[in-house]
Formats: sequence, C-alpha cells, structure tokens
Amino acid sequence: AAALLAAWPDQDNTRHEAFQQWCQEQRWLDDHVFFVVLHQQYGDAWWTWPNDLARHRPGPLRQWAGDHADALLQERLVQWHLDRQWQAIRQLASDLGVLLFGDVPFYVSADSADVWSHRSLFTIEADGRLVTQSGVPPDYFSETGQLWGSPVYRWGRHRLTRFRWWRHRIGRQLALVDLLRLDHFRALAGFWAVPGSDQTAENGRWEPSPGRSLL
Repeated sequence: AAALLAAWPDQDNTRHEAFQQWCQEQRWLDDHVFFVVLHQQYGDAWWTWPNDLARHRPGPLRQWAGDHADALLQERLVQWHLDRQWQAIRQLASDLGVLLFGDVPFYVSADSADVWSHRSLFTIEADGRLVTQSGVPPDYFSETGQLWGSPVYRWGRHRLTRFRWWRHRIGRQLALVDLLRLDHFRALAGFWAVPGSDQTAENGRWEPSPGRSLL
C-alpha cells in the first residue's frame, strides 16, 4: 500500500483521471476510507473516538481529513486496485462462461463503516450501546438460541429513505458478482429482536420486517 502511494505522483494523467472517475462513482468509498484510517489512528471501536468524529459530523471530519490526506489517498488507491483486479477476474470468468456467486450477510457489525456513517438506521446509541441486537430464538440446536450481537434495523427510517442504504448496498454487491445470496433471508419476513444488554437470545421477540416493500 505504501508503494502505491509513493509511486502515485509519477503516474500519467490518464491513470489519474481513471482513478478520479472511479472514486466519484463509488458511493461507499469516502465513508470506508475515513473509517479505515480512523480505526488505524484510534484503534478501538468508533464509539470510543473523539465525540465529533464518532458522531460522523461533517465539519470536524473535513478538518481531520485535511491532516490525513496521504493516508486517505493510500486507502483509496488500495480499493481502486482491488476493484480493478476483481473486475479482471470477473471478466475472465464471464469469458469462460462461469457465474460468480456472492454471499452477503443480512446484518452488519456494530463496529463498521455502515453503522458509523448511518447510525440512525440501526438500533445502536452514540456510545455503542445496543438497544436491540440480532439473533435467533432457542431451538433444537441451541437451548439459549443464537446471539449475533449486531444491531438490528430501524425499519421505519429505512422506509423514509425508500431503502436507499439497502439499494446502494445491494447495488454494490451486484457490481461484483452475478448472483447474490442474502443470509439470513428469513429476516425479510420477521426478525428476532433481543434486548441489547442480554447475554443470550432467549428473551427476544419476533418483529415484522418490511421485506415485501424492500424487495
């Protein structure tokens, strides 16, 4: 990664323009690179960062970014090269008649760029406290159920945006693969919501999901 950054000023204009065009087309990129570099700087989960940065406030983030331009550029370059390499693999697979089958988890980690940059869409507070967490109820395989520990969605807020976050998320995945499996699909009908402080999934309850509207 450091070598990419060091060699970047010597690349020709065509390469620079291709990079800039790619960056402008990636809705996820800025939040991702900010999150990665902030994580490298502060180490712990985003809710332990300085308050303005933890709360994803635009002004303080812009000021911070001005002091970390090289690190942010380096991460953007890494992502660009990874994407170029993956698209080359995808083209080869297509030429050979091979379909790429991807898998995307239904939920995302509490300590992720998605939750950090769109906290209002998830059942998590600014201090990292989970209001409600994901899992499945007790069954034949587990007496206490499965507790996954990721926040569940505030579906009402997703509805207000016509599921913009979901559409962008799935759109990005479909730019990488030909077929996509969503796991766990059951949660599109209803999801098991467990109190955020619980240590097992036993005390959860079924909540309805707007799966039909989302699909």
